[in-house]
Amino acid sequence: MNIEYIHDNLGQPVESIAGYYTPMKELRLTHNDREVLCVLGAAAIESSHYRIGSCAYALVPGYIVKWHFKESDSSMPVSEIEPIRDEKARDEISAAINRIDPVTIIDFW
Repeated sequence: MNIEYIHDNLGQPVESIAGYYTPMKELRLTHNDREVLCVLGAAAIESSHYRIGSCAYALVPGYIVKWHFKESDSSMPVSEIEPIRDEKARDEISAAINRIDPVTIIDFW
């Protein structure tokens, strides 16, 4: 089942419970003749009972079906995305991301 992904304001921190994360750049990677959306960013944990720190992350919503096909209520672009369920594909995409920009965490939707 495809999902609608609302693109973030790149470079703008987003507050969370224990700190914040900042999406820094979007990549459109090619995998098996399809394009994959990948968002690279940084996260900081500032107020956790257990730990304080930061890390680089990659968020992978999935394969791009329709790019920027409409706007959200907040005027942000929306793309239609097909989540990637295949473990082999996830491993290959993770390796490609780390060759471009090594990250601590890769999260697939």
